[in-house]
Amino acid sequence: MLQPHVIRPGMPVLTPDGQRIGNVDESDRFGLKLAKDSTPDGEHHYVAADLIDRVEADSVRLNQRALDILHGRRPHRGGAAPIDLRKWLPWILAGLLALILLVVLLQDRDGAEPAATVPAASQTGVAEPAAAPVALPNGKTVELAPNTLSYDVQAYLASQEAAPKTFSFDRLNFDTGRFDIRDDDENELENLARVLNAYPNARVRVVGYTDASGGELPNQRLAYARARSVARALTGEGVDEDRIEAVSGGESNPVASNQTGQGRFENRRTELIVLSR
Repeated sequence: MLQPHVIRPGMPVLTPDGQRIGNVDESDRFGLKLAKDSTPDGEHHYVAADLIDRVEADSVRLNQRALDILHGRRPHRGGAAPIDLRKWLPWILAGLLALILLVVLLQDRDGAEPAATVPAASQTGVAEPAAAPVALPNGKTVELAPNTLSYDVQAYLASQEAAPKTFSFDRLNFDTGRFDIRDDDENELENLARVLNAYPNARVRVVGYTDASGGELPNQRLAYARARSVARALTGEGVDEDRIEAVSGGESNPVASNQTGQGRFENRRTELIVLSR
């Protein structure tokens, strides 16, 4: 587990082959943020804890997986040697810019990608189940509606079912390229925090995902930032940060087609895994 107290601001962050990708701005147990004045593109970037190999006396060293992602390739498993994409980078970037322009033009023609919407069931006129008070083992109560994540997590923690168990947030999705929690989703996280606070032995992992737009490395960073936003929202409601892990799922494991706007919206999601109870 990453120990942020040994990482100091200003420490260089190096790939396994010694390439510096930036300097540390700040860090926590979920990973670190690069200072934007130290990165090639002048932007803040997040590095997830699972991409860090070790912390040395005067630098942070990333692992081979981070290098593979940085160079736009999958980890090598034998056979033909991996292609060095660096010399082709200008042509790749030009192609990507052309592709992005084409996507923008198509979206302008067909309509912008949908922002966060109310689930389809409520648009059909079918009434959603009403929230009702649920008694918690710490003597408190919380208003929970059936078939919501907080309701399902509470029922699971109150049962004898074994861990781990994965839950999908029914409403918590993100707008394109964003990792901030939308106002409409804050109530869900507040309820989840109340449930977790009532079961202090439960440990959870938050997994952030993106759609397939953009490159693998930016999507890894964005998915991690989304997971960390959820984790921070829970700690802000009193859940001990030592009970929460935040990890990136990138664009892997889509739950819907990335060929439609609605499908991409559904893939910009988070999952909660109860690791122990």
